[in-house]
Amino acid sequence: MICVGIDLGTTSSAVAISDGNTPRLIPDSLGRTILPSLVVIRKDRQFFVGHEAVAEARKYSGQNLTIGSLKRMMDRKKEFQSGEVRSSPQILTALILAELKIQAEMHLGKEVNQAVIAVPANFGFFQRQFVKEAARIAGWEVLRIQNEATAAVCGLSSESDQLVIAADLGGGTFDVSVILFGDGVYEVKAAGGDGRLGGEDFTDILIKIILNKAPNDFDIESIQHDSLSMQRIKDVAEESKLLLSGSEAVEVRVPYIKTHRDILKNIVCTVSRAEFEAQCAPLLLRMEKNIERVLREAELPAASANIWLLGNASRMPAISQHLRRKYQVRPPTLADLKASVALGAARNAAVLKGLDKNLLLLDVTPCSLGILKQDGTFEPLVRKNSTIPAWIAKTFTTMSDNQTSINVPILEEAESGVDSHKVIGELRMENIPARRAGTQTIEVIFEVDANNILHVSAKLKGQTSAMSCWRRKAEHELGNVICNDLQLPEKTLNQYRLLVQDWIQERRKHWLKS
Repeated sequence: MICVGIDLGTTSSAVAISDGNTPRLIPDSLGRTILPSLVVIRKDRQFFVGHEAVAEARKYSGQNLTIGSLKRMMDRKKEFQSGEVRSSPQILTALILAELKIQAEMHLGKEVNQAVIAVPANFGFFQRQFVKEAARIAGWEVLRIQNEATAAVCGLSSESDQLVIAADLGGGTFDVSVILFGDGVYEVKAAGGDGRLGGEDFTDILIKIILNKAPNDFDIESIQHDSLSMQRIKDVAEESKLLLSGSEAVEVRVPYIKTHRDILKNIVCTVSRAEFEAQCAPLLLRMEKNIERVLREAELPAASANIWLLGNASRMPAISQHLRRKYQVRPPTLADLKASVALGAARNAAVLKGLDKNLLLLDVTPCSLGILKQDGTFEPLVRKNSTIPAWIAKTFTTMSDNQTSINVPILEEAESGVDSHKVIGELRMENIPARRAGTQTIEVIFEVDANNILHVSAKLKGQTSAMSCWRRKAEHELGNVICNDLQLPEKTLNQYRLLVQDWIQERRKHWLKS
């Protein structure tokens, strides 16, 4: 059975395949290998994905709901509505994955069901589960969830042993991994990043510059609340950002924006690279701080750091210039920008299918996992940057006489700068034999699989079978921790899958006609 590699990106996605020798991107019928991670919902209940979504969005009809950056919405309960049509981030993510599935099947001429999917290194338990479920809705069997920066390095060939820091700046996330590789072994020493830092944040700065330079006869506040006007400005800002990578200044021209007198005029201004880069300084500093933190966790001095810049957003000259003040920097090539993550995921897919026997990947956990103790403190059981698969058992005792049950919240450690840990589930044990406090010993087992997804069980000391229930939590606040849905109910998942499968059938007919 064919297994492919998928780069599920914030702004663009790709699918690749490897025969065990050379991985390659899979194009669509027009030869395009990069799929925009964009969905448009029209009020007449039609959904457009990828290139068709871009074309539909640029009609600026005012009748469409355009949705991108879905990777930044994976840990929220959110609903989109266009007219009477309602949808969720998980269904829309599934549509993007379904479009990639159709693309692969039409090009290869056979059914493709298995995939390795790359996600940001700092994705936690819930986000990885979210991706896995979205893939199931789209008809994929996920063989592995892989970190993006690690995949990118696997996708780039090297003839010598190296210790590199892969800094992958995508459209919506910044991924950092310290990777030692040689003789086909890729060992991750530490990984981290920022799930709220990407190319779109640099675009947002350019949007603010354009709005600040707009003449006084434009009503800026009204423009900011008009989705159609903001979409026009964003499209122009994206193009201008690319031009500024090779020019000292660009003339920006945004058409059909309303003035105070309701007259449609163009916003015309000049933006220099210097002023743009000056306002990007806080973002560059955040990149630097993330790299410093991962280097510190890997116990690697800055002087020996060899940074590989990856990701489409890293082409900005200011990024290389800023990081060169402290580090050796390998600037991104065209292959690094567009293809490396999908190609690396395809290599890993070939390994899992036994086609490539020259690669061994040792990845790590993105954050610490543990329990909420009786006194309200977090006790980590699986530490951040533990090599996966990871397994650990720890013993606890009952806290009160004749205690016959326990409920233990399972926590994911908060990211740096976040006060609250996240509850990802609850471990419940019942029918514990009544004993005096402290005399009944319970063994709690944490197992993190190769997808960085946690499995928890517990048993009485000395027994062979588990006496526990590992269940999801509803979203609410609990003291200084935040609870979130652990997984989608199977019934709901199947309902979503039926909806997406109907869409897939229509898309297949469209592809066959074209």
